[in-house]
Amino acid sequence: MSENWNDYGNYAEEEIYRNKSFWGKLFSFRTLKTILKWLFYLIVIALFATIFFRMGTNKPEKNMTSLLCTPQIEKALSDGKVTVFSQPLEDYMPRGGEYAIFDVKIIAETEEVQFTVRYNNSTVKKLREQIASRKYESEAEKQAALDKISSRPFVFALRDEDGNLYTAYSYVEYSRTVYQYIKVSFAIPGLLSGDAVAPGLLYPNADAPSPLYIYKGEGAGKVTESATEKLSFEMYYENEALDDGKMIGKSIDVYKATKKISPYDYKKELDGGVPDSIKYISEK
Repeated sequence: MSENWNDYGNYAEEEIYRNKSFWGKLFSFRTLKTILKWLFYLIVIALFATIFFRMGTNKPEKNMTSLLCTPQIEKALSDGKVTVFSQPLEDYMPRGGEYAIFDVKIIAETEEVQFTVRYNNSTVKKLREQIASRKYESEAEKQAALDKISSRPFVFALRDEDGNLYTAYSYVEYSRTVYQYIKVSFAIPGLLSGDAVAPGLLYPNADAPSPLYIYKGEGAGKVTESATEKLSFEMYYENEALDDGKMIGKSIDVYKATKKISPYDYKKELDGGVPDSIKYISEK
């Protein structure tokens, strides 16, 4: 077999490397190439690990998006059947990324709209930095302003197509990694009634075959003027003095009467009834 000059060159290079001292090997070009190669592999692995971690924690767990059993729903359940719908969102996050919304549910009998709001812990940190950077007459005044910022320094509201603002709601809170989740429920009078929804859908005859239909008795199909055609979510600072009652980000439509609603199976989600952690925000 004939000799190959490249093989000899590689062999000679290997011999030269082996004969080097420890420090000579450590500061050799070959060691540098090896370090850079493994550094590249580590960066790629870390990048994919970060991506998969964020994908795994980006969406809330089931208990953060399941139906919230409010006292009104618990009473309706004791009286008979509760009908729940879901409706997809066109947008779930404003362009600035100040918050996100998940899993809108509509409860027909109690006229409630439920969904989950998520925001990053850095949102609160940024708010504290904003407040701390303002001019104060004393350190005590500055500290008093910072003390007003709670762990959840935001309030929520829904606004209908006529400009009516709904600020009373029930909620429960959760924390996961860098996110805070608040599952909220608003009671909206006139929801799922009137010209906003076709009477044939909500008020069919007693033999209606579709589970989407809610039969409310003969003659119950008369529409009212209290129908809600659209609801938009708005997020504000809890203490108006913090930022002059400014709305955070843009509003997001959470309900549109013109969009299709689908039946939602909630039966496995209501074990235990009204949770002990449920809280209430009264009308402002």
